[in-house]
Amino acid sequence: MRPYVQLSNDERLRIEESLAEGLKASQIARNLKRHPSTIFREIRRNSMPRHYSARCARDEARKRQTNTNAAKVTPELWSEIGASLKSTLSPEQIAGRMRLERFDGVCMQTIYNHVRKKSGTSNFYRLCLRRKGKPYKRKVRIEAENKGFFRIHDLPAEALTRRKPGYWEGDLVEGKMGTGQIATFVERHSRYLLAAKLERKLVTQFNAAARDLFADIDNERLRGIIYDRGTEMSGYRDLQQVLNCGIYFCDPGSPWQRGTNENTNGLLRESFPKGTDFRRIDQEQVDAALKLLNNRPRKRLNYRTPAEVYFRSPIALRFGM
Repeated sequence: MRPYVQLSNDERLRIEESLAEGLKASQIARNLKRHPSTIFREIRRNSMPRHYSARCARDEARKRQTNTNAAKVTPELWSEIGASLKSTLSPEQIAGRMRLERFDGVCMQTIYNHVRKKSGTSNFYRLCLRRKGKPYKRKVRIEAENKGFFRIHDLPAEALTRRKPGYWEGDLVEGKMGTGQIATFVERHSRYLLAAKLERKLVTQFNAAARDLFADIDNERLRGIIYDRGTEMSGYRDLQQVLNCGIYFCDPGSPWQRGTNENTNGLLRESFPKGTDFRRIDQEQVDAALKLLNNRPRKRLNYRTPAEVYFRSPIALRFGM
């Protein structure tokens, strides 16, 4: 489809002359090789009380262009938007957060338009976008079964609706082969993330990390954990007793049953891409990535952050009013 081109001043003069000659809009469209709706709209929007004026039409068109959202993106506002893009927020999250804070901001599409405009000579802002144009890939991995455990279908209704906090999804983020893992746990209601660096994929290390992560969390916020059937969970009975909560396992080859964790691990991968040597990663770096993700506005949370929802804290202003 050919992109739309604004009417030029010469075309507006010809419209004015043609109307003075008594021509209809459809005839003018044929003469200008324009779509009839373009001419009808131009006459309707820019006509004076008695007649169409090319000069007045030009002035009205310029006035509308200066009233667009693009004109609202001042250098000061763009510096704030650019900083948010650098911190891996998406344009949709930035625009949504502005609305949440009752800030006179801009819409998501305006931000995308500015990214394209700013990326004319450099790909910097485009590379700041979350997906960077990469397609989604769905991967399924089947782990060995554990016997005699709660299944995800045994979860109470309050966990399935996500209305009540306290149910977590867990998994491992793998580094370069043989270099370590990161154990992750995401609270289903708030999307709040806990994570710990593991040196090796051992049951003892995994259970110790989970025990330390949930040590200060009360029973109201730890009602159950949903996990896949990985070998690191073979000691789930001991972990269940230590944490005093139920542990539920997904069906084989069904990672989407704990989709919140799968999605969050993808976000964590932005800080630790696949193939990263985890021997060069320490817990401080993991904590820095957690801080970034737990303070990221989420559309699912009405653009509140996981930390705000989990701790039930008031909104912390990001864009000054």
